[in-house]
Amino acid sequence: MKYRLQSGSIGNIIGVFMEKNQSKYQVVIRTTSGTNNIGELFVAEECAWLTQEIQDWLHPR
Repeated sequence: MKYRLQSGSIGNIIGVFMEKNQSKYQVVIRTTSGTNNIGELFVAEECAWLTQEIQDWLHPR
């Protein structure tokens, strides 16, 4: 699996979501310039964890 390099401002990120694709999940990052998918083979728990980690990094408490 290959990912293309993306760069931009954190402020351009609209949201981070998990999306089901058949029986597996992927992380979806929506930005002002488009949508980027991370992974395609996560189980629900892995995907939820990674999604939450990214959200916590973007919006620290």
